[in-house]
Amino acid sequence: MKRFDEEKRDVVDKAVTDLENRLKSERKQLTDKHATELAAIPEDDEEARADILNRQQQELIEFDKNASAEKAAFLQESMLDWETRRSDALLDLRRKHLQELAKHAQDANVASAKEEAETNLRELENVRGQLEQDRESASESLMNRNRGSR
Repeated sequence: MKRFDEEKRDVVDKAVTDLENRLKSERKQLTDKHATELAAIPEDDEEARADILNRQQQELIEFDKNASAEKAAFLQESMLDWETRRSDALLDLRRKHLQELAKHAQDANVASAKEEAETNLRELENVRGQLEQDRESASESLMNRNRGSR
């Protein structure tokens, strides 16, 4: 499954880097806006400067909190998707193997081996269905959690 490790590194890690760069840029825009606001207040108006600095600090705290939550949700969803694709590939490989076993059993006219392979194949399809349901449940849970944290 080396292929999937490379895919994760190439796809997921790049997407995380892109997200981090976007969040860094948005934070820079916010701090630039704060600097402009602060520069518009006279130096001798200490009370107004203190008020705006407190508000700006709260805005940065809220931004960082939201950015952290966004990154965590993105990572969880990305890893869930990647793990699902990896599991699907493993299941496909197992199914091919079982199909080959079923064919060999049929060719050799060994009925019990064929039945076992077919049973294994049905179980494999059940596992695939369960994995898909688990993935959908996890995705819904993540979406609900994200709505709740906003």
